[in-house]
Amino acid sequence: MCGRTERHDENECPFAHAHHDPGRRRDHKRRYYSYERCLHFSDVGDCPEKDACLFAHGDNEVWFHPLFYRTHRCSDALACNTRFCPFVHTDEEDRTDVVRHAQRNHLLRLLRLSNQEPPRPRLDPIARPPRVNIGVQQQQQEPDESVLAAFPTDLSRAIPPLQADDAAPLEEALSKRKHISEAGSSNN
Repeated sequence: MCGRTERHDENECPFAHAHHDPGRRRDHKRRYYSYERCLHFSDVGDCPEKDACLFAHGDNEVWFHPLFYRTHRCSDALACNTRFCPFVHTDEEDRTDVVRHAQRNHLLRLLRLSNQEPPRPRLDPIARPPRVNIGVQQQQQEPDESVLAAFPTDLSRAIPPLQADDAAPLEEALSKRKHISEAGSSNN
């Protein structure tokens, strides 16, 4: 929400100005949501989960999501006159590599959270004897690249950051989403 108290042009301000504001965005740092669109919000224009929903409500929540923002080219390119355009206009604005790196790190965290740690690279005991640090926590080694190759790198399917406590609500939301999607396709 906009914190400015003085009168100003709300069309030129990147922040939301009322609960009914269609440009309103939730703070993804306070309450996580994906940049995938909420089926309820897209179909009906309202979501029973309100701000607790794990999916994006409207274009602004998709476009300004950290995993989407400045990762797709603007259709107007350098002729764009939009003051706060979320799309890439020049190579310097492109965040695709940053997002891919964040996505890779997130997938590694998810793997470790799921107790399915990737296999550690084997060390040749003759070439390099293992270090023993008693009382000192050793740093975790990076997993084998073949493990990472199994994960998608397509940004349209990026999995946004989760905390361990968020896994259950996400599974529930995905289950509801699947149910809604199946119900909608059976009605057609």
